[in-house]
Formats: sequence, structure tokens, C-alpha cells
Amino acid sequence: MSESEPADGRQRRVAFIVLAVGLVVGVIVLLLAQAHLREIEDLIERDRDAGTSALIETIRWFIVFLVIPMAGLLGYLAWFALRIIRGQRFPPLGTRVLRNTAVLEGRRAVVRGWILALVTLLIALAILQLAVALWTLADELARGDNNVEPPPLVEARHDSAKAA
Repeated sequence: MSESEPADGRQRRVAFIVLAVGLVVGVIVLLLAQAHLREIEDLIERDRDAGTSALIETIRWFIVFLVIPMAGLLGYLAWFALRIIRGQRFPPLGTRVLRNTAVLEGRRAVVRGWILALVTLLIALAILQLAVALWTLADELARGDNNVEPPPLVEARHDSAKAA
């Protein structure tokens, strides 16, 4: 019979609390962002240059708030993968697990560690690509030599105002 790492009930509660708090904070941030974007849309209607500047600033702050937490998560995943590979054991010694977990050792653990490292790299590349695309969009808006249309809600407001 293979060795098993027992579940840590306290760690499970902590993980649930962190997940719940993260979910609540995420919903609050999304609601605040939605309200902020509505303000930017109104500003674009009144003063396109000021609205564009506000949109550029919002995009750049979004990049910062996207990249910083993801960098922390990716750093942890890379460190965890390295612990698996070096220790040739999954889960690494001293790791608290949320449920009973079969222990893998040797080649099987190292393969799992390298898979985690590869997934970490792919997520990092995707986040980097998104950040570059958003930064490029912000630069195009800042230069003003583009054909970027106003957000769809602004167009819908104009269409409904013309109809009335």
C-alpha cells in the first residue's frame, strides 16, 4: 500500500476563508470597476480627450493590479515545483494538504514537478502577453493616431438619444 499524506482540517478551513474573502473582494472590485468605467464613458461623451486620458490611466492601473498578484502566485508555483523536483517527492515534505493525498516519489514526483513548472511558465507567458496587449492599447489611445471607437455603451446611448 502506498504512503499517504493526511489532510489538515485547519488548513482546509484557512483555504476556504481565503477563497471566500477573495471572492467577496473580487466582486467588490468588479462592481467598483464597472462604476468607474461608467464614469469614464460619461466623461468621454463630455470631453473625449479627458475621457481618453482617464481610460489610459485605468488600463495602466489594471495592468499593475493584474501583474503584481499574478507574479506572487507564479513565484509560489515555481518555488513549489522546484521543491518537488529537488526533493523528488510530491507533495514536498512539510506541505499541508487539503485532502488525503497519495505520496509520489522518484521519477513520478519529478515529472509532476516539471508539469507544474511548465504550467507556471505558460500562465506567465499568457499574463505577459495580456499585459503587453493592454499596454499597447493604452499607447495607441495616448498617441491619438488610431481608429479606436468609443466603448459600445457610449454608442448605444448615442443611438437611443438620436431615436428620441
